[in-house]
Amino acid sequence: MKLRFFCTILLLVLIFLSPWWLTFAVALALIFYFRRYYEAFFAAFLFDLLYNTSRAHLFFFAGLATVAVSFVLIEWLKKRLSLYEAI
Repeated sequence: MKLRFFCTILLLVLIFLSPWWLTFAVALALIFYFRRYYEAFFAAFLFDLLYNTSRAHLFFFAGLATVAVSFVLIEWLKKRLSLYEAI
């Protein structure tokens, strides 16, 4: 539980201090590592609120939509991997 909390704090710090691609890569890794890592949705929502400037697009929350699709795909993939169950 402590590891999950510290990883969430790290993800939130990365939102402010690192490029978007590093934050996204860490979020994907955390989704894969932890079971049902819903904190990535909050981080993506915060990222979109802070840095998204295009309000005319259909997907205003593009980061949140990307993390949501990635979350579903990674959770599906984790169920199919026999190696993941051993960890």
